[in-house]
Amino acid sequence: MELRHTLLEQLPPLVRHEPLNSPHAGRSSIECAWWGGLLGPRAAHTALDPADTRPGRRFDVTGVACAVHVRMMGPERVSYGPEERMDIGIGLPNTVPGTEPARLLDWARQAEGAGFSTLGTIGRLVYQGYEELIALSAAAAVTSRIRLTTSVLLAPLYANAALLAKQAASLERISAGRFVLGVGLGGRDDDFTASGLSTKGRGRRFEEQLQEMKSIWSGQERGFAGAIGPRPVRDGGPELILGGSTEASFRRVAELGDGWIMGGGTPEMFSQAAAGVDTAWREAGRPGTPRKLSLAYFALGPDARAQADAYLLDYYGFLGDVAGQVAASAAVNSDMVKSYAAAFEAAGCDELIFVPAGSGLDQIELLAEAIA
Repeated sequence: MELRHTLLEQLPPLVRHEPLNSPHAGRSSIECAWWGGLLGPRAAHTALDPADTRPGRRFDVTGVACAVHVRMMGPERVSYGPEERMDIGIGLPNTVPGTEPARLLDWARQAEGAGFSTLGTIGRLVYQGYEELIALSAAAAVTSRIRLTTSVLLAPLYANAALLAKQAASLERISAGRFVLGVGLGGRDDDFTASGLSTKGRGRRFEEQLQEMKSIWSGQERGFAGAIGPRPVRDGGPELILGGSTEASFRRVAELGDGWIMGGGTPEMFSQAAAGVDTAWREAGRPGTPRKLSLAYFALGPDARAQADAYLLDYYGFLGDVAGQVAASAAVNSDMVKSYAAAFEAAGCDELIFVPAGSGLDQIELLAEAIA
C-alpha cells in the first residue's frame, strides 16, 4: 500500500483527479491493479493522449503496470516511458454455441479483473449467438473499466441508421464512454436475405449510414423535440472503428472513422493493410494516425485443438475449405499466443483482441498466463 500511495503521489493532478465539473469530481481517476506480473510488460501503456479518454488505458510508472481509469483529461499530453505498447483484449463468447447468459456476465467480470483492455464481440445474423449490442449492454452492467468493442458489427443489416445511432449512443453513455463501435460491411448472403436486404450497393449504403450516424451524434436537430439522444459522452459520438481490406475501405476509414480493424489474417497481412490505411489517412489530411486493431482466435488447455476445430469449422463452414485454414490458425498453446502478440505488436497493431473458441471461464486465466 505504501508503494501504491507513493506512485499516486508522483502523478500530476491532471491525471490523478477529475475536473471540478466532472460528475466524478473528488474521486481519483487512477485505479492501480497490482497484477503481480500476471500481464507482463505488454499490459503497460506508456502514454496518455488528451484525445483518448477511453477507460482501461495503461501506462508504466517506475516499472509497475497500472490499469488507468481515464474519465477526463486536460489539454496537456502526459507521457511516461519511451514507447507505446499494444493493448490486449479478449472476446466475449457471444457466438459460441451453448453459452448461457450467466456465463457471459461471469466472463465479463473475470476479463475485467484479469486486466484485459477490452471485451470484443463478433457476430452474424443467421447463427446461434447473442446480438452484439445486447451482449455488450449486459457486460456493461457488471463492469466499470474495461472497454466494450463490437469487432465488428455488420452495420448494413441495421437498415435504420438513426436507430443504430441511438442504440450506440445509449450504450456508450450507459457504459460511461467505454463503448467502441466497430462496424463492417458483412459478406454472407444469408444474413442479408434474412434481413430482406440486397448485398448490392451495400458499400454506398454503409457510407451514407456512417454519415447519418455522425450527424446524429453531433446533435443535429431532426424533429420538433430537437436532436436524437442521448448525447454521447465522447465528443462526436462513440469511437468509430471500421473494417475492410480494400482501398475503398481504407478511404472510408480516413474520411469517416477513428480507426481500422482487420477481422482476420496474418501479421504480415496486417502490416501491409495498415500501411494502406495510414496512406489514406495522410492523403485525407487527418492529423496523427488512426488506431489499428486486429483479431486472433484462441483456445487453450488440454482439448484446445478439438475446441477450436469444433467451433471455427462450424462458424465458418460457409467458406468451405477456407474454414479449415481459419481453424488451423487459432492459437492453441501459450507459445502461439505469445508469438501472435509479439508479431502483431511489431506490425504496428495498437490492440489485439483474442477471440475465444469456447466459453469456459478457464480460458480467461489461461490467456492471461500466456501473455504474462
